[in-house]
Amino acid sequence: MLNQQQLTTLGLAHALFEVAAHALRTAADPGEPAAVAEAIGAARLETIAGPLDWTAGPVPNVATVRLAGGQWQRGTRHDYELAVVSNRRVPGLRVTADLTRPVSR
Repeated sequence: MLNQQQLTTLGLAHALFEVAAHALRTAADPGEPAAVAEAIGAARLETIAGPLDWTAGPVPNVATVRLAGGQWQRGTRHDYELAVVSNRRVPGLRVTADLTRPVSR
């Protein structure tokens, strides 16, 4: 399994566990579903996927994830690699390539 290509959704999946741990840690009664739901609705935390804030909306009890623009492009280590082509919503993230036209096979 060495030298395998990355799993791009791993960060978001990990963030789910961070949120679950936070909710169970901060809930008034972690065994009570309503208390856990209330803790999630009040949650504001930094995760591997970036900051998540359920108090800011866009609607109650919803948090949004900052997304960068990515494009699969011909790679150097693998046939295709994910390149960051836009960082408009994630300041500080390095753009690694320009957006290109799709490559035909």
